[in-house]
Order: sequence, then structure tokens, then C-alpha cells
Amino acid sequence: MQEGSYQRRGPEVSLANAKDAYLAFLTTEGRAKGTRTRYTGELRTLVEFCAGQRVTRLSKVTPAIMDAYRAERRKVCQLPTINHESMVIKQFLRWCQSRALITVNPLASYRVAKVIPRKRPAPTLEEVQAALANSPAWLRRILTTLAFAGIRIGELRHLLVEDVDLKENWIHVESREGAETKTKRPRKIPIHPVLRQMLVEHSSGGPWFFTAAPSTDYPEGGHWISPKGINEEFQKVAEGLGLPVGLKDNGYTVHSLRHFFETFSINSRIPQRVVDTWMGHQGDRSMGRVYYELTDDESQKFMQEVPFSLGTDARDPGRRNQTQE
Repeated sequence: MQEGSYQRRGPEVSLANAKDAYLAFLTTEGRAKGTRTRYTGELRTLVEFCAGQRVTRLSKVTPAIMDAYRAERRKVCQLPTINHESMVIKQFLRWCQSRALITVNPLASYRVAKVIPRKRPAPTLEEVQAALANSPAWLRRILTTLAFAGIRIGELRHLLVEDVDLKENWIHVESREGAETKTKRPRKIPIHPVLRQMLVEHSSGGPWFFTAAPSTDYPEGGHWISPKGINEEFQKVAEGLGLPVGLKDNGYTVHSLRHFFETFSINSRIPQRVVDTWMGHQGDRSMGRVYYELTDDESQKFMQEVPFSLGTDARDPGRRNQTQE
């Protein structure tokens, strides 16, 4: 005490209880379901690791424990994933200190080096056309929407029948409770003429615009699609065409179609701000994000100018895969 280094001990809160309290707080604050799900898994992994190290109390989490945790996770995860988990843990401990669950935040000065994101490839128009031409009809409609509207697979999964307005020519991406968008903001995307022709011919028997094919669990179909299943089907088609697939090999995933949409639209001289509005990007810190306003007429006009096409093979109704519904 005389030296000024004494610190009063805080309450002995268990790490597991603190984790539950933090997740409950995120729910109260209305954080997106996807975010809460990811944080739940990451913090559960931390609690289980610490228990294996005989650390069960929040006050016993130290930088050394954090180093050991990162080293263990490195055996199964890529560095960007580990860094994200580390930032979630640091955020969690800051919250614990703000709620007086711990007196001192042991990771307050713990630094996580930034990792330069690995640039992901964007398929060319010819590669997209080939993938569409070699996909069964039900999959082709989904992939074309992803590629020609720039929508995320999770957002596409949540599209209701009324969200696809063919009369006014818009796809409405709504943020609903339990089905929030990444930014928690709604947006609308003009329907490109090529995509419109395909959507006009599409019929849906349930509340979802896109539904999965009948299966053992759902013999009548009508349930919503599985993003994981769509990604696997897309990669199967791409691999059959000799294209690289999978994040591990820096190949294509179904999310690459979103990369294609932005790359092809920008290269077609569509203003970046317009494409950002279509895609729901919120990362630009310039004042253009605040001042720029894209009118409906201008939005529709710009979409008409993007030279998307299906290619000769993809338009041929007599192709080999047409019967695979």
C-alpha cells in the first residue's frame, strides 16, 4: 500500500457466469442473431479451454492464458479467425470491468497484431456463365440472383415472396427480427433484365421466395434453403469445370459471386457509391456515405447499364442439365 501497487480484490465471479451475463447483455442491446451466435461459440470455446487449464474464475484470466489459448487455437484455425476471437475476448473483459465483475482488466494492454486480409478471387463473367450453364435449374436461379444482384446468401435465404417486387422491379432486402441483415439496415436492389426474365419464370409455394428441393425430412419441399448446402453445390459445379474452390486453397465459394458482382459492376463504369448502396456496404468513412443519395430512377438506370449475360449455353433450354429440377 505504501508503494501504491496494492489493488483491492474484486468479486470472485466465475468465467462461465460472466460469459452468460455478457451474452444476455448483447441480446438486450439487440445485437444481430448471427453476431450473438458467433460470440456464444467463441466464448464457450474460451471457457472450455480455461477449464482445461484449471482456470474457472474471471479474475484468473491472464495474458499468459491468452497466449496459450491463441497457440491452441492456431492448431485448428487460421490467424484471422484467431484474431477475431481475441478481439471478442478483449471486448468481453472490458465489459466485465465496466460492470464491476473484475477490478482490473488483465488484457487492457494486450495487443493483437493486425493481419492483412488475404485477397479473395472474383470469378470472371465467363466462369460465372459456365457455372450457371452447368447447374440444375433450381440452383441456377439461386446462383444467378447472387451473381446479378450482389446479395448475400444469408439475405437471399430470408427473402419472402413479397420481397421480390417484379411489378416495380426491386428486390427488397429487409432486416427482420431473427433475420437481420449484416448492417441491420434494409435496402433495395434493382432487378437486372437478365435476372428478371429468370425470376418471372420462378414459382414458390411457401412464404420464402427461394425454397429447397424436397428431401427426406421435408418430402413436400417448401422449407428455406441451406447456405452451406448451396455453397457445397456451387463448389461441386465449379470444381467440375476445373475452377479452384474452397477458402483453404484461395478458391471460389458461393460468396465469390458477390465479389463478381462488385468487380464486374465497377469495371462496367458503375460508380462505386452506387454499387455500395446496392450491396449494403457501410465501411466507407468518407462523408459521401452521409451526403450521397441514390434516387430510385438513377438506381434502376445504372442497373440497366451493367452488361450481365447468361451466355449462349445458359440460355439454351435444351441443354443437358435443364431437366434437373
